[in-house]
Amino acid sequence: MSRRSRANINIGFEGLRPDKQSGWRTVLDLDFKRNCWDAGALTENAGALSNAQKDSVNVNQYHLYVRSAANMSWTQTADTGIVVDFNSTTGKNRLAIKVPYFPQLTQFEPQPKWPRIRVSASFSGLTISNSADYIGVAVGGYYVNNANPKNPCVQAIYDVSSTSGDGVFKYHAMSTKGTWGSTGSGLNISGAVDADGAGNTSGVIVIEDCGQGMWACRGHDGDTNIKTGNTPDTFRAQTSGSGFMSRTSDQMFYRADAGGNDDYDGPYAMLWCNAGNTSGSQAVTWERMIVEMYI
Repeated sequence: MSRRSRANINIGFEGLRPDKQSGWRTVLDLDFKRNCWDAGALTENAGALSNAQKDSVNVNQYHLYVRSAANMSWTQTADTGIVVDFNSTTGKNRLAIKVPYFPQLTQFEPQPKWPRIRVSASFSGLTISNSADYIGVAVGGYYVNNANPKNPCVQAIYDVSSTSGDGVFKYHAMSTKGTWGSTGSGLNISGAVDADGAGNTSGVIVIEDCGQGMWACRGHDGDTNIKTGNTPDTFRAQTSGSGFMSRTSDQMFYRADAGGNDDYDGPYAMLWCNAGNTSGSQAVTWERMIVEMYI
């Protein structure tokens, strides 16, 4: 038991035990490569959440937005992962998965608060065609069947800086700008940070709530090993969670509905695939997603 100290008018506790303090705990582990969902194409551009099943039993809720339903696909493939073809149409494709267990820190305040969150996703087989192609991991309060995500939404991306050779990749942190609780009007993007190696088409991308309004892009490339717990992945960049937008009402990050609506029911963990141009053969396989909260 810690002893209370009043030395030099400071009041605190000496000898705090790290094993009794807060830490990162896994709340959702979706191992697509090991068949956490039944095989088959995911439902595209629906007006509501769709159900992912395992052995024909509903296990998760998701929404998938694609730019071209005729030419793009996200397919849960046995012993492989979610295989994504995101060519033919410029813009973002997003799979938003509702995190089913993410309790508020307290039920007694009029302004609810949630624990910090970290979403990690591993990928392989990345095929690129344009210098504006990228893939990423994101966190938001709601899904939307639209090209632009709702604000607020934060992203960590693995971006194509150049298609020369085997490709040159960079990491960025991004956040959606615009009216709080409405469709975003742009992106706040960090500076570029070099990948571990040129041409690496596999890796792990992480978006992490750092606290104090900041979100970190973490990750590494060259393998698909996700790091969890209190040993985080490599820091790459950071951004503010709101895209530098202020607010005078008490609508928090996961309940940021505009106009008095009550639709927001996040958090949602998201996988993004962005085609930088209309021509190409962009593709990737998402192998696993892990969601943690700091409690």
